[in-house]
Amino acid sequence: MQIFDEFHLYHVAQMNFLLQWMALLVSVAPYKPFAFLLSSATPRNEFFALARNLGIEIWRVQDKVKEWLDATKPPLFSKRTYLEPLQLQVKSSNLRQWQTAEKILENWGEVEEYLFQYPKAKGLVILDSIHEAQMLASQLREKGYEVGEVHGLSDRQKSEIELGKQITVATATVEVGVDFQGDMHKDFLIFESRSAGSFMQRLGRIGRGSCSKPNPPLHVWAYVPPYVAERINNQISAQVTHSELKDLIMQSYQYYQDFLPYIHKVGGMNLVHHYHLIAKHQLEKNENPILANIKQTIELLYGEGFESQCNRYEQLKQEKILEPVISFRGQNTLESHLFRLKSRRIDPEHLETFYPDVWFWDESIPEAPLKKYDFWFVLRRRVVRFITKEEMIAKVKERFRGVEREDHLATLQNDYVLGYAVAMGIREKPARLHWKLRSSVSKHKGQVVRIDRLSLEAPEDPWLNQDLKQLFHFAEKKSWVAYMVNLSIWELSDLLRLPPMFRIYPAKKQSADWSIAFNSEAFQLWSIMERVRSEVL
Repeated sequence: MQIFDEFHLYHVAQMNFLLQWMALLVSVAPYKPFAFLLSSATPRNEFFALARNLGIEIWRVQDKVKEWLDATKPPLFSKRTYLEPLQLQVKSSNLRQWQTAEKILENWGEVEEYLFQYPKAKGLVILDSIHEAQMLASQLREKGYEVGEVHGLSDRQKSEIELGKQITVATATVEVGVDFQGDMHKDFLIFESRSAGSFMQRLGRIGRGSCSKPNPPLHVWAYVPPYVAERINNQISAQVTHSELKDLIMQSYQYYQDFLPYIHKVGGMNLVHHYHLIAKHQLEKNENPILANIKQTIELLYGEGFESQCNRYEQLKQEKILEPVISFRGQNTLESHLFRLKSRRIDPEHLETFYPDVWFWDESIPEAPLKKYDFWFVLRRRVVRFITKEEMIAKVKERFRGVEREDHLATLQNDYVLGYAVAMGIREKPARLHWKLRSSVSKHKGQVVRIDRLSLEAPEDPWLNQDLKQLFHFAEKKSWVAYMVNLSIWELSDLLRLPPMFRIYPAKKQSADWSIAFNSEAFQLWSIMERVRSEVL
C-alpha cells in the first residue's frame, strides 16, 4: 500500500508523474496486489479518467462506508460532529496586488470586537506571501499581541511553540500535516484564497473537533477576489451545510486552466524513459514480458502508439529539454540523486539545468540562518549581498557542527541554483526585476528550448543591478529550460486564466514586455498556448 496525502494539491505534472509511477509498478509486477490510497478533500477527476485506462479498480471511501452502513445497519452507529459550526464572513480583496495584509489591518476592529468578548480566544492567519506574513506578524506584535510565525523561512523546530501562541501568522505550510488540537487549537481564522481548493483546505484548519456548540464560538474571515465575494455574499443563506458551502465556493471561483493538454503532449515520457532504462539492464532482450507490459500500458494510458511516443522522447532528449518532464517537481530526478556523484551514466542535461532558486544566509535568524528559496522572493523582498559558493560553505563550516554540518555541506555540494547570497534586511519596497532576453529569442517564440545566455536585471536599484551583472558574468555554466511569450505576465494571465501562484516571470526584449517560465511550468505553459493557437486559428 502506498499513501499519497492531500492529493488535490498536486499540480498536473505531479499528478501525471504519480500516475506513471502506478503504471510502472503494475506493469513490472502484474501479479502483485498493489493498493494506492489518495487522501484528498477534492479529488481530481482527470486523474480518475486516466487511471481507468489502466484497469485499476477505484473505490471511493464515502461510497464504501455507505454500502457498509446500509448492509450491516450497526446498532451502535451514531453520527459524529466532525466539523464544528462556525460563523463565516467573506470579504473582497485585490489578491493580485498582494494587499491582503493591509485589508486585514483595515478590518482588524472586527477581530478586536471578537477578542473583547472572548479574550482567551486564539487565532490563525494564513497568507500566500511570506513577506506579507512577516510584515503582518510584526504589526500585530506592535499592537501588543503574542504572535507566532510559521512559514518557509521560520525555524521548523519551533513550529509547535509558534502555533501555540495567541495568534499565529502562517503560509500554506500549515495546510497539511498540522492538527490544530490541544495547545495549538484555534478559535478564529483569517485567510486569503486564490482558488476554490485553497478556500476549502484553509477553512478546514478550524473546527476539527466534535462540539456542536464550541466555546468560544468559531469565527472565520475569508479574503477572496471581488467577483467571488460578490457571488458568495449574494447567494449564501443564513445557514448552510459544509457540502452546500463547498458547491457554492466551487461555482463562485472563475474556471482556471486545467493543463490537460500537458498530459496529451508529454504525459508518457517518464514511462518511456523507464522502458529504455529497464531494456538496458535486462539480460533477456527478446520477448521480455516486462517490457511488453510497459509498452502496452503506455499505449492504454495515453491512447497513443508507443512508437510515436518514443519518437517524441528522442526528440526531447536531442533538444536537451527532457529533464523537467521526467521528474516529480520539475527538477532533481531520483536517478540524479543516486548517480550524480557516482556515475557518468546520467545525461549531461541533468548537470547543466539550473533552477531559479537562491541559497541565502539570513542574518536576522541566527539559530537557523541557512535557507533556500525562490529567487523572486529573495531578490525582491530582501537586501542581499551575493557571495560565492565557497564563501557559503565556509559560513556553514563555521556555524554548524556534527551531522548537521555534514548534511548542509552535502546538500550545497550537490545542488545547482542561481546563486548564493547573504540577506541583510527587508526592503521597504519590493525591487523591480525582469529577465533580459537577447534579440535572437524571437526565433524560439512558441517553443520550449534550452538557452544558456540569460541575465536578470533590476534597473531601479543600481547596487543590486551591479551585483546581478557580476553574478551572471562570472557564474559557472548554466542553461535553462524555458518558454518565452511576447506578452506581459498580466496579459498572459488574463488570456489563459492561469492559476494563482503559477510561476511566470516578467522579461524584456529590448523595451518590449515578454513573459518567461522555466522547467515544468515551461512545458505546462507551452501545452496550453498550443491549444489557444489552435483554437484561434
